[in-house]
Amino acid sequence: MLRDPAAQTREMLLIEEDQIRDGLGAGVQPRMRTVLTPEARISRYQNPDYGELYDMSADPDELENRWEDGAAAGLRQDMSDALAEMMIACTNPSFRPDYIA
Repeated sequence: MLRDPAAQTREMLLIEEDQIRDGLGAGVQPRMRTVLTPEARISRYQNPDYGELYDMSADPDELENRWEDGAAAGLRQDMSDALAEMMIACTNPSFRPDYIA
């Protein structure tokens, strides 16, 4: 990347955030998972009623949250699928048993 700033190393990035304190006063420890691609960003919070969705090609400054926008339903589904796939891919396999009882 230092030699070629235009080089791409991955198609998407997974960000996991688990805060220590309830700074928002929501009654729970805030937890969030985000997937960022060149096309979009989705953030899912522990509260399933709220999230963030940004179309990076149309809104690179992330000023318009399209989470509730019906016109962005396809983008929301695609990014939700990408988030689920990344979460599965990053699951720690060390807790899997070597055999079945």
